[in-house]
Amino acid sequence: MNKLKVTVTDCKLIVRGVSIPLSDAEFNGKPIPENYVKLLINKETRKEAVKLVQMAERIHIENARVDILETAGKKGLKTAFERVNKIEEDQPKGKPKIYRSISPDRGLFNRSEPRIVITNGKVAFSFPAIDLVDSFPPNVYCKEQEMHVPLTNKILESLNLAAFFRIVQKAVAAWFSGGCVFGEVDQIINAFLKQEEQCYKMLEPINLFSKFKMDALESPQGYLLFKGHNGGWQYGYLITKKAEIFRFSSHNLSSLRQLVVAAVKERKPITRLTRENPTDHELKLIAERVQTLDPALALALLPR
Repeated sequence: MNKLKVTVTDCKLIVRGVSIPLSDAEFNGKPIPENYVKLLINKETRKEAVKLVQMAERIHIENARVDILETAGKKGLKTAFERVNKIEEDQPKGKPKIYRSISPDRGLFNRSEPRIVITNGKVAFSFPAIDLVDSFPPNVYCKEQEMHVPLTNKILESLNLAAFFRIVQKAVAAWFSGGCVFGEVDQIINAFLKQEEQCYKMLEPINLFSKFKMDALESPQGYLLFKGHNGGWQYGYLITKKAEIFRFSSHNLSSLRQLVVAAVKERKPITRLTRENPTDHELKLIAERVQTLDPALALALLPR
């Protein structure tokens, strides 16, 4: 069997006489820097180069992964291994830790506007930093969701990091589910930093409304569930125990939430109701959401 002849020029990889630009080089489907290809080709460095590139694949921020490989090409594999070992040593291991946000296009350098990152390795939130962030390791573990509330080092020193991280997760989840608007996420975070108990009070109606948006709620009049929105107006369904279906509405999310929370928590009846005649497809969706609360009613709602 003929041996595959592979050589490297300054800018191209030559395989069986075919020129391949080094800028197109990949390893396991991910691009690798031109200066790293020679380390993979060279018999003396190939084994360690493959090991390093495999370790670098566990770095989920692309420019940080490439920076490690470029470091190997410029300063040698030993220096690059020291960096990647430090990255593995600093990883959060499932518990929230503090990091600094790195530039999206300049390796492990800080952003031009420094940001503090809190991540457990699966989810990451970044906040504007008031103080210097150089003492924190770089976040190379997880893409960040940007928050607007600034954090100082003084706040971080006294912060219950695990509780704070949980609150941010809950606030962001409520926003994604439609339980609140994004500005309220900032309000919840600020409330936690000032008075933790107030923060939990703010979350109660938001969590309840999130359940209304995703599932269904029980009220004295029947079951309440979200219908949809149109041009800023928000609409809900009221399903009575007799399988009657009514529509109610409000001019924005906040006022609809107040209406729903009052109906469930304060037992205030919803008065402005319009009889609704859903399509068969809509009836099936309504029945699915009511089923966990009232299986018999869900069955009665299904189209005949």
